[in-house]
Amino acid sequence: MKTILIVVAILAFTSASAQEYKRFKAGLSLGYINKNSPAAGAFDAAFRINDYMAIGYRGEMADIQTNTIRSKSIYFQRYFKNFRGKFRPFASFGVGQFTPSTDMVGGCGSPHADHNVGIQKKVGLFTRIGFEVGHFTLMADANVAPKSKSTVMSSYLPTEAGYHDPYVQYLTNSYVTVKLGFFFWGGKKKSNPRLGL
Repeated sequence: MKTILIVVAILAFTSASAQEYKRFKAGLSLGYINKNSPAAGAFDAAFRINDYMAIGYRGEMADIQTNTIRSKSIYFQRYFKNFRGKFRPFASFGVGQFTPSTDMVGGCGSPHADHNVGIQKKVGLFTRIGFEVGHFTLMADANVAPKSKSTVMSSYLPTEAGYHDPYVQYLTNSYVTVKLGFFFWGGKKKSNPRLGL
């Protein structure tokens, strides 16, 4: 992590080209995974090294069919130089920590009778492709991370009906989502006619 921060600082201070876009942006996005996993939401914040490169942070929660996944990631984003108008396509690559969780149903169907303990946190990768139009963003993220090992425990006592011995369960951390977002700040700098800009 320290190495990444040092690299970011060097890139920021050695970027001497004039920028048309403001340095910092932050935004929210909502996504669709599939018909069985309806929702994902994310917060993004990024620092523009120049008009074509940015370093960012993504905090995301995805509700997939089997479990919920929370992730914290850092990423590098590259804009394609051939597009200089409001339409700005980009590609990103990130690495982060993925943590699944789940609400269990067990023990004769009683809600939350089972619970997961000792859930592993996993390091994973994500790639992103998308575009910005003004302050709106449309993007697709592919998240790839190993499954997390956990233990399913029964909330019942060994003498009660519905009790079961602890067993191992693996929770997935990989998914693909399409998201629509809006970001604050980070747009084009306003020209100042008094200064001839």
